[in-house]
Amino acid sequence: MTLARCLPVGGARVQIGLVAIAALGCGATATRASKAAITSRDNLVRAFFAALSARDVAALMRLKGSEHESTLECTPPLSSDPDEQRRPFAMIVEQTKELRIELVDVIEDTVLADLPAGYDDGYGCRTKVALRFHRLVLGLRLTSADGSARPGKWTIQLSEHDGGWYLTSDVLRSELGTVTR
Repeated sequence: MTLARCLPVGGARVQIGLVAIAALGCGATATRASKAAITSRDNLVRAFFAALSARDVAALMRLKGSEHESTLECTPPLSSDPDEQRRPFAMIVEQTKELRIELVDVIEDTVLADLPAGYDDGYGCRTKVALRFHRLVLGLRLTSADGSARPGKWTIQLSEHDGGWYLTSDVLRSELGTVTR
């Protein structure tokens, strides 16, 4: 069974048609990202599109969480420069401002890695907690201001740890091109 839900996107509405997302709704919780962990992949996808529709860079950044500080210990420490971390999210907001985005389906959810606490990556970082990384490919329908529509894909990387789900990608790929950090 496909459950369709909606979220506003720049004056339009995003149609979400995902299998088994019984927890989704169009209420106030769909328009705010919180500092608390998001407890499911589907809720993170919902929060991602809600923050994108609100053109809220800060909310998109909150979905990333404090990934480095809470999950990794690195020598030398990874950058925590707010401007550097904000840039890819600001670019996403800018690139999508003229589009109506319909989320059609989750095309792929691939577990990229299961890392135990204490895992040494060989590049100076060690995990503080057990981490599971996912690559999620989302099928989209993109409609431009002139009404022309085309299919698209959006790839995001997520991490799952300590009972929560977070955006983790430094590279977010979309039909619009690649937004890099």
